[in-house]
Amino acid sequence: MNILNYSLTALASYIGLFMGFILALIAKEEIKPGKKYFLFLQKAILSAIFIILFIFLDLNYIAILLLLACIIIYITKKKKEFNDTIYTYILLSVIFYLSSRNINLFIIEAPLIFFYGLPTGTLLTTKDKKQTTINILKHISFVLIAIILFLIF
Repeated sequence: MNILNYSLTALASYIGLFMGFILALIAKEEIKPGKKYFLFLQKAILSAIFIILFIFLDLNYIAILLLLACIIIYITKKKKEFNDTIYTYILLSVIFYLSSRNINLFIIEAPLIFFYGLPTGTLLTTKDKKQTTINILKHISFVLIAIILFLIF
């Protein structure tokens, strides 16, 4: 895979955050009642990203069971909001890079990262559009780290 295709795919995956912001602007009155569903969707998509990665990496059964247990603990934790999205996007950039080595995995993971950005961008939206834009732009590290990993390795 060449650097241009990889970079554009990383950028397209990142744009999911902006699409979530636009979704929040279009349906302002639906954000508050739908917040629990956005949180659930965010966790479900993140779990799918990890599960598909584990399936394609051909790990042994013990490692898969331990990782699935961690995912289940993460999903069921009582925290009301998931504020660690910057760290999650840094982790997603590593997953994005790892998936680029297997085209079948890459075809699945890139859209899942985009879909993860939809509820995340919606949850990052505040009443102040400028602050929301700054919050979303803080996640540009996803694209930068993904491209740096591709160039280094």
